[in-house]
Amino acid sequence: RTPAFVIRGLFAPFAHGRPVKVRVERQRARAQAQAFIEMPTVESAGAAVAAMTERPPQLVAGTSMAVEFSAFNEPVVEETEIDPSPVLIVAIHKEAQPVDIDLMHMLASRYGRVLRIAEFTNNLMRGDTMQRVTQFLIQFATTEEATTALMELHGRQIWRGCNELEVEFSRTMNLEQRPGNAKFRDFSVEVQAQAQQEMQAQGGNKAAIDTAKAAIDG
Repeated sequence: RTPAFVIRGLFAPFAHGRPVKVRVERQRARAQAQAFIEMPTVESAGAAVAAMTERPPQLVAGTSMAVEFSAFNEPVVEETEIDPSPVLIVAIHKEAQPVDIDLMHMLASRYGRVLRIAEFTNNLMRGDTMQRVTQFLIQFATTEEATTALMELHGRQIWRGCNELEVEFSRTMNLEQRPGNAKFRDFSVEVQAQAQQEMQAQGGNKAAIDTAKAAIDG
């Protein structure tokens, strides 16, 4: 489902600095999800609906969104949201093709510097059924990069018709390798090691050049 803060950001310009409440309904058996948005005034709600219905359906994190007035008149009670963090948790739904850490690193690196990735499996509810799902924890260098990746990747499919990405912020702020966890990569260490190797190679080349120059001069 689309994170509430993404939807709130779309409606905030019509609230002119006043609070916008959002509650995203969890998906059940139906294919569509829905969100209730409480605007500060009827006028601001009308302006938002008018603006969003005048143009084609908007894509929100890869999902088409239609806006209309609701008959629901009770105040919107927001769910407790996880604060944005540099770590994302990514679930792979409709997994028809294998996905590994290298592939997730390639996808995530488009939106920022990826420091660490851990892979694991978990049982998650999808509709009314429990499914065994592959998940990844991805740590970016900054929260801003993680936020960009979430907004770009959530709801997208790696291959057409399968391997759909569900992306959320994680409560984990820093990834650490647990003993026995082979499905973990620390890319920050790998980058440092590669940089050291390149520096050593450059130093060796310089030494060889200096030696050759001394031989010539001799």
